[in-house]
Amino acid sequence: MTEYPRTAPTELLALVDELAPLVHMEDVRDWQDEHVRWEAYLRALERPETHDLLRRTLYIEPDPSVATSAVLERFRTCSREERAIWITAIPEERREIPIARARDLTTLEDLQSGELVPSDSEIINWSRWLQNRVAEQSSDEAVLASIAAHGHGRRTRNIATERLRISGRKKRR
Repeated sequence: MTEYPRTAPTELLALVDELAPLVHMEDVRDWQDEHVRWEAYLRALERPETHDLLRRTLYIEPDPSVATSAVLERFRTCSREERAIWITAIPEERREIPIARARDLTTLEDLQSGELVPSDSEIINWSRWLQNRVAEQSSDEAVLASIAAHGHGRRTRNIATERLRISGRKKRR
């Protein structure tokens, strides 16, 4: 388990103090608590005018899971081009998870748009997260059949199997 400094660096506290009034948290006095910083980061994600300051703050956030979670949360609503900018909000040695998620999101978008027709070997090598999202969202029977047969987890395989069953019922009507 990674140990984080119990006291936030002076630079981090200065950035969070700058962020606080922009996200209506000016009364907060204890920025040492990562839960309080997380709330500020979530609020900042909703305000585009704070994004530059937020990225600078996340870069020095002492808790890597908080910084990574904020970037992944931003991925929910940003364009694929913007994802690259948000990845740089994390120090290079901590970027593995955001890079993988950005790649997964690009694959998901390409699949949904019809630009990607994956092979079984590609599907088998997808992350658990991607297989699960595709099982929940795709209507492509070949993709669902591959996930139903070779998905990483029982839950994902069951979702794909159920979606195939429902799809088969719709065709018979």
